[in-house]
Amino acid sequence: MAYLDDLRTVKIQITRGGSPVTIEVVGGSFRGVPFFVESHQYGSGRRIAVHEYPGLDDPYNEDMGRAARSVTLTAYLVGDNAKDQKEKVLQAMETGGSGTLVHPYLGTKNAQPSGLQISENAKEKRWVGLSLSFVLDPDIRPTATLVVDRKSLSLQKGAAGLSQVAEKFPKKFSLLGAAAATINAAVKLTNKLLDQIEEARGTMRTAAAYKSKMLQIRQNLELALMAPGDFAARIQELLTMTDGALVPSGVPSVRLVTSSAGGGVQSLPAKDQASTLARFQLSEAITMSSAGSTTRKVPNQAATERAREAENQAALLDLFQQTAIFSTVTSLVDAEVSSVQDAGQLQATLSDNFDRVMEGTEDPDIYQAVQDLQANALAFLRETSADLAVVLEYIPQRTVPSLVLAHELYGSIERAQDILDRNAIRAPGFLQGGRGLEVLSR
Repeated sequence: MAYLDDLRTVKIQITRGGSPVTIEVVGGSFRGVPFFVESHQYGSGRRIAVHEYPGLDDPYNEDMGRAARSVTLTAYLVGDNAKDQKEKVLQAMETGGSGTLVHPYLGTKNAQPSGLQISENAKEKRWVGLSLSFVLDPDIRPTATLVVDRKSLSLQKGAAGLSQVAEKFPKKFSLLGAAAATINAAVKLTNKLLDQIEEARGTMRTAAAYKSKMLQIRQNLELALMAPGDFAARIQELLTMTDGALVPSGVPSVRLVTSSAGGGVQSLPAKDQASTLARFQLSEAITMSSAGSTTRKVPNQAATERAREAENQAALLDLFQQTAIFSTVTSLVDAEVSSVQDAGQLQATLSDNFDRVMEGTEDPDIYQAVQDLQANALAFLRETSADLAVVLEYIPQRTVPSLVLAHELYGSIERAQDILDRNAIRAPGFLQGGRGLEVLSR
């Protein structure tokens, strides 16, 4: 069915040539003033400037662009108050600027009035004829907007960084032909780093695949270090493994290590399992990125073995720390961020650890890769945290259960656990009146 076939028409009676005539009309309006449209004329075309020169028979026609689109409507006002309606039409057509024209054939357009002719008949009091002219404003066409997918871009930067770390490790680490003392030093340092990783990875301690991988590396550590490329792949798998991960039992909130050096801890309310797990694993990655940071560096002396030991030590620390920092993004993109303050603290923590890893590397490629990841990951965090709630202090006037307080604050009991976790309250039935509580603004 064509658009014109679907128009709802109304029959009205007017006078033409002294005789009554019944015509079909459809509804329209301008600036909210309604009228009935019998017909319309729609004008468009090109603006042609005709240049005629003396002595030349043929003119030069210059195309100046599309002509303004115009509309003329033959319309009527019908009813006992037709004369009153005429005044409203007159006011609408004499007002400057664009208005909304509801055109029965073209739809809704922005238009500026350019002319009005009114036809009245002394014998007919119930209708007024109108000729309405408009110049249509240009249609606002949607323009393409470039939107950066920060999540995907951050994940790509993280994966690219991990590949670079794995590729560079065999070029910096070698035990071939090394003295026993050099081999023992590498084994000792690696065991120390693995101890720190095992302590940090609380979400993976009960995962069978993780435990098996850790055991395989430890049992054959000296042999594994003889093949640096394979060893790097194993370490990266160990640090980034997530299969079988579980939120540690008995922990009601996410613990975020606020700095690699200070060891401060911030408690954050836990929501759904997936985002809570991601936040735990983000905290783990941040902790692992400082693995071995207190290790005393081997002096890079002129002696060949001491120089090799120093190079191997630096390579091992880089492998563990850089793998961890590049893996932070995989958890960050899914991690729970509960408030503006939480997002700000997390941004500061990540920024500090990115900066520390960049300061600790002498490789320009790794430095650039960490810097790119930092820029995209922190941009993702800022963009996704724009609409978060703010943590406020609220002092209940009376002792109430957490469910009651949640309903009073939010109109729902869903935030009751959030209030308990945020304030480390163990007795949900008795939230003491007069005691300040941290709550979300919404």
